Amino acid sequence: MMSLLSAQNVSHGYRSFSLLGPARYHPVLEDVSMEIGRGETLALLGRSGCGKSTLARLLIGLETPMHGDIRFEGKPLNNLSQAERLALRCAVQMVFQDSISAVNPRKTVGEIVAEPLRHLTDMTVAQQSQRVVELLESVELCAEDAEKRPATMSGGQLQRVCIARALAPKPALVILDEAVSNLDLLLQIQTLDLLRGLQEKSGLSFLFITHDLRLVERFCSRVMVMDGGRIVEEAAVHGQVRLEHPASKQLQDAILPAWPRGCARPDQPQGAVRQPLIVNV
Repeated sequence: MMSLLSAQNVSHGYRSFSLLGPARYHPVLEDVSMEIGRGETLALLGRSGCGKSTLARLLIGLETPMHGDIRFEGKPLNNLSQAERLALRCAVQMVFQDSISAVNPRKTVGEIVAEPLRHLTDMTVAQQSQRVVELLESVELCAEDAEKRPATMSGGQLQRVCIARALAPKPALVILDEAVSNLDLLLQIQTLDLLRGLQEKSGLSFLFITHDLRLVERFCSRVMVMDGGRIVEEAAVHGQVRLEHPASKQLQDAILPAWPRGCARPDQPQGAVRQPLIVNV
């Protein structure tokens, strides 16, 4: 499988400055290597604060690693020409966790979705408008939604707007940084099914950053587990995933049943008790 985007021996961190003492270095990533192939869905699994989002920012060029390098189609990002950087911007798009703060509330949905088209393509205004309609329909919204403001959209609808915006320049890879974690379980399932359908049609690759192993098992073909800024385990995904590293097992143990053991469901008579229902997501 040809590598689309990769990290090679990447280490990164931040310095904090104080008026009362010397600057301190806080490591975030240590010797991380990974690659994403064309057409695959790779999960980056780990608890909050383990370095997942920092790695995502490095992969799309928002930050430069202190050590190691990020490569796009085999070429280091810091050696890309202007034309190659534009190709990277088109090829790699990102969807963030908080869809509300990721959009301009003063813009219409159509203007939000068209933003990458204005900056990354030479489409005419008419072509942009047609592309916006196609994108909205591809994420199961309608053309009339283009005239709405973000405040009038539900959380699930607004996340679909962000997905449509990411798809606008026809990327090869979409990075989903906890992109469904703010949605309820049903909307998570619907969104992942939508993304899988888009992948089947266009051959998209996804980097799915999450802390929820259930979603990994439903959506991904391969998983890498991060802990303390390092990749500690990697496995193929075939249904239920069996992981061995202690950090991986903590994530497995953190999955709760849909209904607590020993509690009666609201639709049962008072005093009735059922075993927990495990929802297959």
